[in-house]
This record gives sequence, structure tokens and C-alpha cells, in this order.
Amino acid sequence: MEFETEARDCLYINWALPREAAPAKLPKPLRYEIHRLGDQEMVFFSVLLFRLSDLHATVWPWARISYPQANLRFYVFDGEDRPAVYFLRTWVPWWVFPLARGLAHQPAQPARLRFPRPSGDRHAECWRWRLWCGARLALSAALASPQLGPGPILGSWERAVEHFRQRRRGYVRAGDGVHLVRAARPMATVWPLRVEIENSGLLEQVLPAMPPQRWYQPHSAWLSPQIPLRFTLGPAADKALARAQMPAAEGA
Repeated sequence: MEFETEARDCLYINWALPREAAPAKLPKPLRYEIHRLGDQEMVFFSVLLFRLSDLHATVWPWARISYPQANLRFYVFDGEDRPAVYFLRTWVPWWVFPLARGLAHQPAQPARLRFPRPSGDRHAECWRWRLWCGARLALSAALASPQLGPGPILGSWERAVEHFRQRRRGYVRAGDGVHLVRAARPMATVWPLRVEIENSGLLEQVLPAMPPQRWYQPHSAWLSPQIPLRFTLGPAADKALARAQMPAAEGA
């Protein structure tokens, strides 16, 4: 099934994590995208906080919903060795939770989300995001010059942004395998940010092996005021994934 929406005020926060501190296994056919930092293997992951605006299936354009969402994603390669993301966690409001689990097959958990609207208040000194799901995530952010924090070198700040953003495939766990989400993502405006993590309890709960001090040292952060999205999920995506995992016919 195909969907259209816009991600509004989408905050990206990215960290580098030692490979041994990441979840030990990914569902097949995914594997971590490994980067080296000295003699250590590292993987990247991100937390995204945003609002989905007017989400609708293209076959039912009159049925639209809008709501805040957060997700935690790792950067991986899929069965075709294509750069992709793996959604480890997704948080949505309580009323969206049944839809996210039943229709989108997301690893969703119900939460309370309180997000600002920076695009409507650009001259604010800073903005604050709050998320509660048993434990808490609290942070603030302000406009800043482009800067990169601890982690493997990905090139310039602009190249780092592209490394994280330009991925057309996402995967969510489904039983022993995964569902594929194909997305079309046009270029979007990016505002460099300086982020201060005020409470990382929720992230510590999800990734307990992350060295605690690293939560306060993101690799990079930015905000996109508006990102048009068009994506496909469900049976059609699963069939495409099955084809991707099939060995090529001899002589093809």
C-alpha cells in the first residue's frame, strides 16, 4: 500500500556507538554498516523526532491523520548491499499505537510526545522536545554553525548529512524477518543545530550498553522544517524483499 505525508519540524540527532555496544543481532538479511575509528569498529544510529502531517493512503486521500512520532534507527546494508535503515523502536501517541502495529507493522510503543514547532518560531532562543514512555527523553536545541562531534569521519558536514538522509529503504522487524518500506525522499532544507541532552533515560533503557557519557556528545544534529514523503509498505514491499533475497538464476 502506498502512502503520502509530510514530516514537519524533523529533528535528526546522530551518535556513533561501538559495535559491541549495539544489539548483537539484526534480522536477516540486514547487517550493520561498520566504520572504523582507530582500531575500533563503530556503527551509527539516529533518533528522529517529528510530526507526520496529513498522512493518508493514496487510494483513500480523504482519510488523513496527523500526529507526532519518534524513532530510533540504525544504519545498515540490506540483502542487496544497499544502504538502508533498520527501525529498532518507534514511539507514537496512544491513539495511533493500534494503527502503527496493525497496519504499518512498526515496532511501535505508545508514548506521550510533546514537540515544538521551530518552523513557526524560528527566532526562539531554543526549542525543547519531551517524550515519556515509562522512562523519559528530554532535550533542547538551538540554531548553530555546522559542526561534527565524536565519531568516524564521514567527510564534510554536508556529506555527513547526506550519508544519513539519502536512504530509500527502511526495514522493521516482522516475526523472524523484516518488512521493507520503500521511500521517495526529495531534498529538503536543513538547519544545523546544537543539541543539549537533558534526560537520556529512555535511550539508556533501549541501548543499555551505550557508554553513559556518550549520550551528551552527539555526532551531529539538524532540523528539516518540511520533508514531503511518499512510501510503500505491506505485501508489495514484502514481495520485493523476497525477490531481493533470492539467488540470481545461473547465467542471468
